[in-house]
Amino acid sequence: MKAKHLCAVIFAAISMAACDKMLDNVKPYLDEGETIYVGKAYYTVLPGKNRAEISGNMPYGITQTNCLIEWIKPSGEADSLRLPLDRAASDTISVVLTEMEEGPYDFTITTFDAKGNKSIPVEAHGYVYGEIYESALINRKINRISFDGANVKVQLVPTSDPQAVESELSYEMPDGSFTSIAIPIDLSEIDITGCKSQGIVSWRTSYLPDSTAIDLFYSKYDTLTAPKIVSKINLTDPGPGFEMDGDPYVNGRFGKAKYWTTNAAADGNGTVDGNSDNCLDLWAWSGYSPGPLVNGKIYQTLILEQGEYRFDVEMQKDNSIDQAYLVAASGNTLPNVENLSAALASLKTTGANGGEILSITFTVDSAGEISFGMLATVPGSGEFAVRKVELWKID
Repeated sequence: MKAKHLCAVIFAAISMAACDKMLDNVKPYLDEGETIYVGKAYYTVLPGKNRAEISGNMPYGITQTNCLIEWIKPSGEADSLRLPLDRAASDTISVVLTEMEEGPYDFTITTFDAKGNKSIPVEAHGYVYGEIYESALINRKINRISFDGANVKVQLVPTSDPQAVESELSYEMPDGSFTSIAIPIDLSEIDITGCKSQGIVSWRTSYLPDSTAIDLFYSKYDTLTAPKIVSKINLTDPGPGFEMDGDPYVNGRFGKAKYWTTNAAADGNGTVDGNSDNCLDLWAWSGYSPGPLVNGKIYQTLILEQGEYRFDVEMQKDNSIDQAYLVAASGNTLPNVENLSAALASLKTTGANGGEILSITFTVDSAGEISFGMLATVPGSGEFAVRKVELWKID
């Protein structure tokens, strides 16, 4: 029995010694007294251009009077900002940090009350963008810029970059001022009105590196020259479907063009093909046409004022004739093939494909009669078939 009592006394002594050691571990904290924690901040870091916005709220507590925002720069250097808080007016935290280096950041926010009590520090990661990011941005490409008779049409290459927002296009007006328009990133074609003929067109593309970013970033500008503005001149029977004067008189298929001037060489074989959508046709086929074609002509004559002009022709069929031309000339007729040097302008059409649009540009020095149209010599077999024509004055 005495042995049992002795064991109990020894066990109690050991236990008390152990408790004393446990108290030694927490004694410093107990000596400090009660710790009061202030309601902490919940926040996000919104990236910008050499800046970042700290945006958050304090859903718990009402005693916060200030907060300490600390961050580690990409270089490893530490920095901080103490921000006063008015909890009676708002439960939010919002501040924009400026002059920030580009790169990743580690942030910590600790809130304090008037007595110096603080919250549990809250950490967050963020990123600041700058010149390195912006210098790598690619401007959206313009595939084609043209004049369609009413407006300047801009066709852009589609882009699938999820960070691209829109393209900003600036163009010169006739008075020398500039107008800017925004082109949504999913739009590939747009008309611009009032653009100066051969004026300056410049554009850049904006990017948002993150859906929460507070700044847009821009590619470098690209610049080009707008096309010459042209006005359409009304022609009689420009096609498609040229009117035939009477019935076909060659093989029940070819007849004479009603509203176009044609010479005897062209009329011999007929100048409108009723079997090919009534296209204009300078042609000869061995064994089928009444004869070969030498200097066949189909043209119109107008009195044009001084200026620059463009004559467009859309081909009906492929052209393999070696001596087939678009021609513009002064006077009331076209020159022969051997005298093309006397023309204001000419274009050899050999090798042109059906559906292709061919053009010649010519200058009228003084108002007067100008003839424009098609000229061909076909010693063997072949045809120069035209679907429609257009005449433009270039401003």
